[in-house]
Amino acid sequence: MYEEKIDEVKKKLAEYWNAVMSFPLQDGNGKIIWDKSKESPDVMLKIVKHAQLLARLKRYVPTDKTEGTGGSSYGFQEPIIEDPERAARYRYNLVKGLCTLPGSQLHH
Repeated sequence: MYEEKIDEVKKKLAEYWNAVMSFPLQDGNGKIIWDKSKESPDVMLKIVKHAQLLARLKRYVPTDKTEGTGGSSYGFQEPIIEDPERAARYRYNLVKGLCTLPGSQLHH
């Protein structure tokens, strides 16, 4: 049973690798060459807007002077906000990765 599952995983990985190797814009080593000239300005704007929202939502508010209070007395410090550029890079790379999936409609 275990060997059958391993063989199935190997087969799926081989299928995936063959799909990557047949991708029209790759360098022969499986690395996909990204054509920035085909990026949609609308999509890029959405990525930036979502990253700015994510940066505001993903914040950490440190507390201090809570020892011995049982959680009843908090001293809040300035919030630490996510870097919008980092969030944008993450989302940009995520979208690029989704575009490489077989059958993806994102690259059209």
